[in-house]
Amino acid sequence: MMMNLPQMHRSDFFDLFPSVFDGNFSLLNGSQMNVDISETEENYQVKADLPGFNKEDIRVDFENGLLTIKGQRENKADVKDEEGNFIRRERSSGSMSRSFALQNVDANGVKADFADGVLNIVLPKLENNNHTKIEIN
Repeated sequence: MMMNLPQMHRSDFFDLFPSVFDGNFSLLNGSQMNVDISETEENYQVKADLPGFNKEDIRVDFENGLLTIKGQRENKADVKDEEGNFIRRERSSGSMSRSFALQNVDANGVKADFADGVLNIVLPKLENNNHTKIEIN
C-alpha cells in the first residue's frame, strides 16, 4: 500500500535538526546545571555554572536543610530580511532546578553572588552543631 506523503525539500529536512550555529542547540547552550560543593570547618561553598542566565533568572532558597537553586529563561532568535520582515522567529524557554541537603547551616548567614555565569553560595555552619565524634574500640 502506497501512502501519499507531502514532498519535503532538502532545506525543510535539515530544519528538523538543531543546529550548532542557531544558538538553540541544547547540548551547547547549557541545558544542565553543573554544581560543585565543598566543605570547610566554617561553611559549605556551592558553585553552580549557569551560562546564559541573568541574575534575575535565578532563585536560591534554603529551607529545612535543603538548598534549592532554580533557573528559568527564555531565548528568542529573530532573523529578519533587509526590510525588517521576519524570515524566521523562534522562541524557547526552559527551567532547571537542583536541590542539595546540607545540615548544620546558619540559614540567616547564607550569602550568594552571581558573576560571569557562575553562582557562588556560601552557607555558614552553626557554631553549636551538637556533633560528637565517637571513638571506636
